[in-house]
Parts: sequence; C-alpha cells; structure tokens
Amino acid sequence: MKGDKTPWMTAMRELDEDLGFVRTLSQLLVIERIPPDSDSLPERVAFVVDGSRIDDKDLDGLVFSPELASDQLCTAHDVRDRATPLLTNRLATCLVAVRSDATVVCQRAKRVV
Repeated sequence: MKGDKTPWMTAMRELDEDLGFVRTLSQLLVIERIPPDSDSLPERVAFVVDGSRIDDKDLDGLVFSPELASDQLCTAHDVRDRATPLLTNRLATCLVAVRSDATVVCQRAKRVV
C-alpha cells in the first residue's frame, strides 16, 4: 500500500494497473494472517475482496501488464495444477466465503473462524 491508501483502494488500483480492469469491490472475503515464517517478509495481514465475476465483455477489455511474469485465466479446478498449495488453498477459502456470503478468517490459507 502507498501512503494513506486503504487495502481496498490499493486492490482497485492494482486491478486497473495490472489488468486494465476497473471494478468497485464488494464483499470482504478473507482476512488472513501471514506469519513471518511463510517467506522472507515480516508478519502481515492479507485482505481478499470480491471484485465480482468476469464475463466475456470483461475478458475482451483485459490488458495484462508487462509487470506480470505470466497470466492465464482458469477455473478453480485448473488452479491446482498451476499454483502453489498455499495459493490454491487461499482461493478455495475465497470460494467458501463467496458461497456462504461471509468473511472467513484464516492463517496459512486455513480457516480459523
């Protein structure tokens, strides 16, 4: 995050910068504590916010940033073959939150509340 920007403002800016995707974010899906032993970064908290479904019209307007090492849109099932177990679990947790219409609190992508 930069300066006085909130996590959701940062998410909207990143969607626009990296994908050319302008959205108003809605439901807070996941709050995740990421302990310092997960990687070389200090302890932090991640917020995952629903940016809504992407339809065919949205797909036509996506412009992937050269900052991204790679990009591919895929189904939740296909993610298992393309992402780390931690990211796969985090995405599965997000889907639980969407389906239950509730915010999920987790650590290392595992639900604690």
